[in-house]
Amino acid sequence: MFFIQRKLLATSIICLIIFAFFIYLIIFPLIDKIKKSSEEYLSNQEIINRLDKREYMYKKLQKSYNEKNSDLLVTEEILIRNEEIASFIFTLEKLARQTDNIFEIKTASSFSPSEKKEEIPFLSLKISLFGSFLNMLDFLSNLENNPYPPYRLIEISGLSIKKLEEKNLINLEESLSVGDLETILDIKVYIQ
Repeated sequence: MFFIQRKLLATSIICLIIFAFFIYLIIFPLIDKIKKSSEEYLSNQEIINRLDKREYMYKKLQKSYNEKNSDLLVTEEILIRNEEIASFIFTLEKLARQTDNIFEIKTASSFSPSEKKEEIPFLSLKISLFGSFLNMLDFLSNLENNPYPPYRLIEISGLSIKKLEEKNLINLEESLSVGDLETILDIKVYIQ
């Protein structure tokens, strides 16, 4: 019986040594590999998250760029080109005739900002309108509500109205009478 106990003890020790070698040679390296793989997985997951965020931001910026670009194209259509200035002045004259006003340009000058300033160049016109109060209001209303895109960016920077007296009518057209108005408008027309 003593021999069997020794044999059983020796077998148990050998199994325990084999099990310890198994753990040492196979399980610990596997645990280390699992740790490294999980760290690599987490690192790659973080990289993927950053790439997803970049892709989301890229798409968002692309959409914003497309919107801004279309707004810019619309804005460029609103501004008068240099070659359209004469037709714009013709449109003002036509508008004055349609509203029964007499139109006269007093001064015209253009403003171009320096490259350092972010301002839009404009054409400054000082015009005189002669006619009744209602005709002047009709002209202003038509000027501000002009549906054609090139003439939409207009700013009225000054307005003065005076009643015409007999002494003012000497150099003016015969269709005007005492009590009509002379309206002086300072208009800025933004150009490209």
